[in-house]
Amino acid sequence: MTNKTTKMFFIAVMMISLMSFLLCNKTIIMIISGVTLWLSALIVSEIIIDKKNTSKIKWNEKTIYLIDSKMPSSKLCRTMGTINPEIAVDSRFFSTLSNETQTALLFHELNHALKKHNLKRFFIFGLIISLYTLSRLVVIKESNLESLCITALLGAVLFYIIYYRKNEYQSDLFSVEKSKNSKPLVEWLTIQANNEPTHTLSLHPSYRNRIRNIMKKISNFK
Repeated sequence: MTNKTTKMFFIAVMMISLMSFLLCNKTIIMIISGVTLWLSALIVSEIIIDKKNTSKIKWNEKTIYLIDSKMPSSKLCRTMGTINPEIAVDSRFFSTLSNETQTALLFHELNHALKKHNLKRFFIFGLIISLYTLSRLVVIKESNLESLCITALLGAVLFYIIYYRKNEYQSDLFSVEKSKNSKPLVEWLTIQANNEPTHTLSLHPSYRNRIRNIMKKISNFK
């Protein structure tokens, strides 16, 4: 099977597992569905691109994959993959950026890859699945631990959101430090803030908060 076919197959497995996980009340099926959901999500995250047929460049001893998303509005520049993270960018979008902005964005993604943020977040996702399963079982068995389990579940979800946003702030600061220039990244974030306001429930912090975090760090060094 091709990468695309394999990915579509495991996305289907993931969706079926999710429905079974959310709707079934039988313990063994819930556990199997939860494990299948977690593993299929891992496989989908690893099948990112057809590396053999994708253009690539070497940058800072890291391979950058250039993808033609075929979408005029695409602004792809991200770290993809969980166990073996790779940096991928949309070739048409990237070609419109200055060299300084390209460097700033690549350093941001490089930090995600080096710190293996995707892998760490994936384990937190597994914890959320486990706590959700436990809370469902407690509710079904009418145990007095229901409040404790639900509180732990909500705490894990909140931790995931906070940790995700912290990763973005850290990667911004890494980019500024490595590129030795905050201007390109701040200017790019400002443009994004004006054109694409971040929703409150987004996992990513708002562009303006990211700018404030950078400026605060810079002012602390002065």
